[in-house]
Amino acid sequence: MLDYIRAVPLFARFPQEELDTLLTQSHTIMLPAGDYLFHDGDAATGFYVILQGEIEISKTIGGQAIVLAKLPPGSFIGEIALLTGQPRSASGRATTESQLLEFNRELVESVTRSSPIAQLLMTTMAERMRDTEAQIRQQEKMSALGNLAAGLAHELNNPAAANVRAARQIPLLLTELQRHTLALTALGLDAEQMDLLSQTGESLITMPAPTPLSALRQNDRETALADWLEARAVDDAWQHTPPLVTEGIGLDMLEMFEAQMPPGSLPGIVRWLASTMTLVGMARTVAQSATRISEMIQAVKAYTYMDEAPLQIVDLHDGLENTLTMLSNRLSKVTVERHYDRTCPRVNVYASELNQVWTKLIENALDAMNDRGALRIRTERDDNTVTITVSDTGRGIAEDIQGRIYEPFFSTKPMGTGLGLDIARRIVREKHRGDIRFSSRPGETHFFVTLPLY
Repeated sequence: MLDYIRAVPLFARFPQEELDTLLTQSHTIMLPAGDYLFHDGDAATGFYVILQGEIEISKTIGGQAIVLAKLPPGSFIGEIALLTGQPRSASGRATTESQLLEFNRELVESVTRSSPIAQLLMTTMAERMRDTEAQIRQQEKMSALGNLAAGLAHELNNPAAANVRAARQIPLLLTELQRHTLALTALGLDAEQMDLLSQTGESLITMPAPTPLSALRQNDRETALADWLEARAVDDAWQHTPPLVTEGIGLDMLEMFEAQMPPGSLPGIVRWLASTMTLVGMARTVAQSATRISEMIQAVKAYTYMDEAPLQIVDLHDGLENTLTMLSNRLSKVTVERHYDRTCPRVNVYASELNQVWTKLIENALDAMNDRGALRIRTERDDNTVTITVSDTGRGIAEDIQGRIYEPFFSTKPMGTGLGLDIARRIVREKHRGDIRFSSRPGETHFFVTLPLY
């Protein structure tokens, strides 16, 4: 066994005394392919060196099993939990039949800092923790990106679908309008009456969109207008009233047409008018949908600060608003209260990374409220700093875990990675020389981010 261990590169330069210690405080285990060496959360009883085979290290992140590493012969496994006294932070499984040396806890407790074993363990642990954290940080970013992409897809789907429907309906509406326009010539209108209809049509097409009515007022006006039309023998009056009421056509205009047009012409004029207003409404829908799509695209560009250097002089309020836009699919049942101090000057920051902070704080607030309640965002200037406060009316942070919320890999969410607030704190403190703190009780949680202005 000694010769075999000496052949492992990991132990090639160990003195004989250290190798003897390894042998006396270790034993060999065999692990069939597919069997687990340990599971995430298990207590640490020892650490291992792979002699033969391969061990796959994995961790469930966001509900998905992520392979962190596949370790070949000569690799250490399990030293992090043993040295830190914490439960296993990942699972280890043999991908092929494997032979390992298992070292007990007493070995770690007996070695000195100058021991080659201790140095090897500490070096290996530091490198592995850096690699693991880097992978999970990347997963956290991809998870956040996936959430934002899902929300963006939801937000873009509605206006895009509206434009598709409009593209299909507009040719039919144009055909219908042309038919009703040609039918006006059979109503016996003189030149002055035709000119009145033409001018009315032009003014209706170019006038601003009226203020939308509540559902109740819309229904009341449609009913009153339909009754008026039916009393004048206008067929299918109920079909014509929605576009007329939506576009602000009232009884005053129809009474004017009734008074100035030939007897019996009102039904034809109403059909022409309703067809015109339907097409106008459809054109407005296209314009509004296209504007919404454009706003979302601009928000995405501003949120990520695409095509710009990472360090930017920006208005913090723009970043907060862009973040709210990116998360708008979750805000339908949330009251968003803004209390902005507009005297805050523009600041030189890593804007895209700060947006990650706003995203994490707002997402956590929404999670705590189950996407309903009041979200309050406040900015306050104080001498040379500005404080951004994100508050919610959710369940609060339990007192027994308040000391751990910034702890890497600690999460209360089944699908969480436990790195969101750790990353947020590093962005605020290390990259912006600021501070982040919180206060919480049931029904009221506040996160305060303080940044230097200069």
